[in-house]
Amino acid sequence: MENTYKNFKECYEEIAIKETNIIKKNQVGKIYGWSSVKWDHYHIGTSQIYYPIFINYLKENNFNTFNTGIEFACGTTTIFDFIQVKEKKVSDLTTTHCNFMKNKGYNVTQGNIEDKLFEENYSDITSACGILNFVINYDKAVHQLKRVTKNNGLILITVPFEQTITKVNINSKGTGLALRDFNLNNLKERFEDYNFEIVFKYVQPQTDCPDRTGTKYISVLLLILKNIK
Repeated sequence: MENTYKNFKECYEEIAIKETNIIKKNQVGKIYGWSSVKWDHYHIGTSQIYYPIFINYLKENNFNTFNTGIEFACGTTTIFDFIQVKEKKVSDLTTTHCNFMKNKGYNVTQGNIEDKLFEENYSDITSACGILNFVINYDKAVHQLKRVTKNNGLILITVPFEQTITKVNINSKGTGLALRDFNLNNLKERFEDYNFEIVFKYVQPQTDCPDRTGTKYISVLLLILKNIK
């Protein structure tokens, strides 16, 4: 298992290096069919399609300011770029993404979401976007979300919707791992059985890129959970 985690980290370190190099070369818009903007981050589907849905819910329900926040697997962008959080912390598995976010001024901790990276009951709002579909130990990851988030705190989740499970060797190099699926029939097993209340649920359908080049953003399930302790 130790070698599995090591190879998994090495795989995503390579991906992170490629992503930051694409940002430096100003090729993000070309790759994702969104060439009208010079992007300062790689994960533009997250920032431009999924985050606005979360932000709209938060505004409509008068969640205007949070005292504390944590984002796991931040990559090159975070919800904290767009909402007001007084004290915020982010984490990522890769050194490259961590350095990228440190350069943006964030308090960054490197590590795996499955580990105890942050203190218990710290966060009013926690984000884990695009990660629960491929963590190796789902139970550990979810328990860390629960541990660091305060009672009645909010947890933002995005996962691919009804994605086919990838039959891969987890020790191999590659992207797009899907070690488990998420659909409307398994939300109780995935979340409610861990004593989360689902307060918001939305399926973003597959979306064409603005340039209409044939690139599509996959269908994604967006959830906001209330942590019940």
